[in-house]
Amino acid sequence: MLGAIIGDIVGSRFEFANHKDTEFELFHRNCAFTDDTICTVAVADWLMGGETAPPRFAEHLQRWCREFPHPMGAYGLSFSKWIHEANPKPYGSFGNGSAMRIAPVGWACDSLEETCQVAKEIAGITHNHPEGIKGAQAVAVAIYLARTGRSKQEIKRELKVRFGYRLNRTCREIRPVYLYNETCQGTVPEAIAAFMDGADFEGCIRLAVSLGGDSDTLTCITGAMAEAYYGIPHELENGAMSYLPERIREVVQRFRNKFTSRFDDANYFAQIRITPERIWNKMFGLIPVLEQTDPKELVTWHTSETKDKNTFTFPHPVYAPVVDQWIGAFDQSGLGIPYDWGRWLSDRNFADRWSELDYSALSAAEICKVFTALVRSERFCDGSIGGFFREGNMIKCLRVLEERIKQKQFR
Repeated sequence: MLGAIIGDIVGSRFEFANHKDTEFELFHRNCAFTDDTICTVAVADWLMGGETAPPRFAEHLQRWCREFPHPMGAYGLSFSKWIHEANPKPYGSFGNGSAMRIAPVGWACDSLEETCQVAKEIAGITHNHPEGIKGAQAVAVAIYLARTGRSKQEIKRELKVRFGYRLNRTCREIRPVYLYNETCQGTVPEAIAAFMDGADFEGCIRLAVSLGGDSDTLTCITGAMAEAYYGIPHELENGAMSYLPERIREVVQRFRNKFTSRFDDANYFAQIRITPERIWNKMFGLIPVLEQTDPKELVTWHTSETKDKNTFTFPHPVYAPVVDQWIGAFDQSGLGIPYDWGRWLSDRNFADRWSELDYSALSAAEICKVFTALVRSERFCDGSIGGFFREGNMIKCLRVLEERIKQKQFR
């Protein structure tokens, strides 16, 4: 969801002064969060539930918008009236406001069917026109698919088949002819194009701004999808959070904490996609070496030793070259992504059960999380990596991972 907020902040200063280029200062003194952020955070807060969340989302959204009555760019005219109605009703809108607030749904739901249903509910309290609902559902579905490891080709195919969007134009083709448009049908396909054309999170954001149009909302939608696919660089996370009041920062952090494992997986999917082939080749090239190596030779222990009265060496493992080569390849891969590995192992009942696990049932991201846990645990327990190799678990993991990477099956 933070990707949507970053897109909103970056695009805010270009909403009424379009900048049809990808070169610009990302975070500027004239940037601010807008109604897009407020509504997105309201959705996230409601999805988390709690004692203060009313059963009807309409009431909850009204409460949030009344708390922040004067965002940069203001609320739309019809929506402004809706905010203050005693008995708010949908008003047949197909504006892009339904799509700009929907990002949290793509993270919180457990299936495509649930994603579509909740997106319809969230959109329909105001934007009950079929195009307004479709725009929201398409964005939520793209986020769900991206965070669960689907490729851009798979995402595009699903969006075209399920929602009928024409997604064959590139940003270069759209940019010269695109005009300001506040509708879902005139914003969502363009935001998807920026996501599809971008090579990383920041690149997607820059492409979205360069299209023009309703820049804050278009870039908000693009950023939401790009986060689920690429993750967000830490410096951009920190930059965006500095624009937000404590009330909004608290909800963003709570939402990310609640769905931590899903954000972890999305980060792994993103890194897996950009890990160079040469690194994978280094890892998978170790498989035949391991097949020909006696497991007992993979790790030996040097016993304690007193060299003199002032020097004592504790027992420590010495790894075979093939183990050190794997450690080096993993370090170069960028896959050692920080996450709460202790809790993850406990929740999955993985701890101390490595030889009992069916590694063929794990996704590419889960295997990489196992690797991260091994490297981290080595810092607290010498020999963890060596034991994993010696028991034959590493070769099992590498075989499954090689197949996953070849087939591009990250989920």
